[in-house]
Order: sequence, then C-alpha cells, then structure tokens
Amino acid sequence: MAPTATESRTHYLFTVYGAIPSPKVTFEEEHFLGGELTAKWNAFNQNYTHVYSVSIGPSTSNTEIVKPAVYNAVNKVNSYYKKAIRKGLVSKEEAARKLSHIFDCANVICFDDQSGSFEHAVGKAASPEEIVALFDCVDIKVM
Repeated sequence: MAPTATESRTHYLFTVYGAIPSPKVTFEEEHFLGGELTAKWNAFNQNYTHVYSVSIGPSTSNTEIVKPAVYNAVNKVNSYYKKAIRKGLVSKEEAARKLSHIFDCANVICFDDQSGSFEHAVGKAASPEEIVALFDCVDIKVM
C-alpha cells in the first residue's frame, strides 16, 4: 500500500495479485441489498472474524476480529446505507455501488501488511460520510 497526497487528499493504493480474496463461507448471510453484495459481505465477515474454540471458562468459543478499525468502519457504513435507503436519502443503486467498492477494498486491506496508515485514518473517522470519503480515496490494483 502506498499513500500519496494529491489535492490535499491522501490516496491509498492496494495491490492484489489474482482476484480479490473471497473465501468459501460455511453459513451465508443474505445482505440487505442482495445480489453480488451478499457474496462480498460474506467474504468480508469470513475474512475479518475468526472463531476459536475455548475449553476454559463459561463460553465455548471466542471471536477474534482482524483489523478492528476497518471492520468497525465497514459495519458502520453498512448500517448507514441501510438506514439511508429506508429513509429515501440514497438510492439502492448508489448504495450498492458504494458498498461494492467498500467491501472490495476491505477484503483486499485485510491481507495487506502495509495498511497501517489507512487503518489509522479510518479509525479516526467519526461519521459514516467520512468513512465513505476515505474509501473513495482507495484504489485497488489487480495484478
């Protein structure tokens, strides 16, 4: 990942070799916009959450979240678009386009060791609009 400052906005470039990571999921959860977003949403959840069995204590499993700043930001934006569609503030097409890009970016960032500056920036973003603006500054280069 290489951040570059252009017109006072930092742009982030993440390179993916082959295809955007899309693991096979055990339990598929339908995304509220359906279609290809369901596969990307499930890949996102599979990539960012790891459930481990625990033999000691009251719980039988423990969930680890990889890159929690990115995970929380994507969930916040997903909820934001769900509410915005319900209120008629955003069209389903616009939300699907934005979320598709955000899920693709998140699924690439999950496996990038050089994503620290983006993680820091997205962790500082306070509103869903700021998070969306940050993801708008991300480019994915497929090799």
